[in-house]
Amino acid sequence: MEDFFAGFSSHASLLVGDPTRDIHDWGYAGFVQDDWRVGKSFTLNLGLRYELNTVIKEAHNLLGNFSPTVGLEQVGMQIKAPYNGDHKDFAPRIGFAWDTTGNGRTVLRGGFGLMYETLNWESFLALENSYGLSTVPTGAIINASGGTAGGTIAVGTETFSGSNPATGGINWDPAVTGVQGTVFPTTPLNCYLNPCNMMGVDPNLKTPYVLNWSLNVQHSITPNLILEVGYVGDHGSRLAGIRDINQVNPNSPAEIACGHCEQNGRPFYGQFPYLAQIYQMGNIYRSNYDGLQATLTSRNFHGLSMVAGYTYSHALDMVGANWDFGQGNGLPTDSTHYQREYASSDFDMRHRLTVSLTYLIPGREGAWQMMKGWQVNSIIALNGPQPWGVMDAGDDISQTGELVDRWDFFGNPKDFKPTPRGIPFFAGTGVATAPTSNSTCNSQAQAVDGGVAGGPTSTELAALGCYAVGNNVLIPPALGTEGTMGRNIFRDTGFRNADLSLAKNFKWHERFGAQFRIEFFNVFNHPNFANPFGGQNGWGHNDPSGGPGFFGCSCATPDVAASNPVIGSGGSRSTQLGLKLTF
Repeated sequence: MEDFFAGFSSHASLLVGDPTRDIHDWGYAGFVQDDWRVGKSFTLNLGLRYELNTVIKEAHNLLGNFSPTVGLEQVGMQIKAPYNGDHKDFAPRIGFAWDTTGNGRTVLRGGFGLMYETLNWESFLALENSYGLSTVPTGAIINASGGTAGGTIAVGTETFSGSNPATGGINWDPAVTGVQGTVFPTTPLNCYLNPCNMMGVDPNLKTPYVLNWSLNVQHSITPNLILEVGYVGDHGSRLAGIRDINQVNPNSPAEIACGHCEQNGRPFYGQFPYLAQIYQMGNIYRSNYDGLQATLTSRNFHGLSMVAGYTYSHALDMVGANWDFGQGNGLPTDSTHYQREYASSDFDMRHRLTVSLTYLIPGREGAWQMMKGWQVNSIIALNGPQPWGVMDAGDDISQTGELVDRWDFFGNPKDFKPTPRGIPFFAGTGVATAPTSNSTCNSQAQAVDGGVAGGPTSTELAALGCYAVGNNVLIPPALGTEGTMGRNIFRDTGFRNADLSLAKNFKWHERFGAQFRIEFFNVFNHPNFANPFGGQNGWGHNDPSGGPGFFGCSCATPDVAASNPVIGSGGSRSTQLGLKLTF
């Protein structure tokens, strides 16, 4: 055996802001690794890593949680920590390299590894910049008789609006008019009169992990031309996600009896009437990726240096990114069936081709070196369409109060392409028997209602309208129901870009040189538009309650939508000149 390695590392994380708050955790890791050369043509890599990340802690125990049996809990009182530690995080590694022919021209490589994720503090403390383990309202008033509170963390958030929100102990400038926002009150919230939202964590939270594996073959066609083809896959398990475990059931007897007042339809209303949305972080999500990757590399092959790469892949997950925890305010569309969120990832791109090349034009001696030293450079990117999702944040059709509803779609999702003017909208008439001016929307709503004119779906259609492209329609579901469309069923128009530059190199003696360049970004001035929601360049144009010209609108180039209007990132053609001196 050769090249044996072992090591140990640790890290400490500390957050100091409010002088009463000191949040920290520790992380430790140890590993052993051995590279074993089996003969002249085969090398085996073996490794094992162990990680231990301690539970997040606050110096004064100002963290809390929620228990379905106890209710609001505070660290240092009812519980010792917000969640139990996970102490079984072993991560094996294995890899190999095989020179199949023994001459170094064809090499087969493969590997497998398990990697654990370190959850960032934002996941625990900053859902919507309002809720987290440090703002569990254990100090809020939760009992009408005597106005008693449940603990000692007298924190919470209070939303204010108008010209003078200084009442209630909130210190705010009364000279500022028309303001709205969220502040920390100086007195405990009255959750009994106004049920409080909160966020907790599954006490049995485990460390999320990703399994990664790969297999590729690299062949040297010539000494300067190399082809590599490989397969890469990974599977994310126990990924962190947030759902509302107190989501309203609009069809519960208590909810119906009170006339859909929402609070009575919450599962924990009987035990904890002072709590509204109870967000809970847990190991509820998963992900998968499979990709075929091919790369052709040329090193000065008759003057051509090039890297051409093509990827055919499919990425699936249940949430786009941890900073968002879903499409909207951090929730799956239906927290009671969060498994339905599993679909193509926001970042899924089935096809991707990139070519980067430099060609040194053959030259010869001439006056002022003008017959030599010329080169052409280009970068070409052809990306397939990426998904975008639908999220109604304005209508509360499901009557759950979550404001992350989807509608019903009928037709071919490929025909529902975003445009610079949005997807055509047909307003409701207010008359359920003739809901809109679009006959396809009307007939589809009637079909959902079992052929009955003016049924519940038609009633909602008459109120909210629909979107239609040919025979493909998006209509609202009946009030109090979830839409049937899946997550991320639509795709954008892809991304195509070609950059080109021409350079002239000068050389004087051995120490001095210069290069003059003219560069064209998006040389063909091909129009690229941003994804309505999701992907690298998405923005918030995925809400059907937004009306005409909003929903499905790819209203800007990707660089502008990403608030980064610089050359080479999706905008219109740009030209620049450059001069570089070397000495």
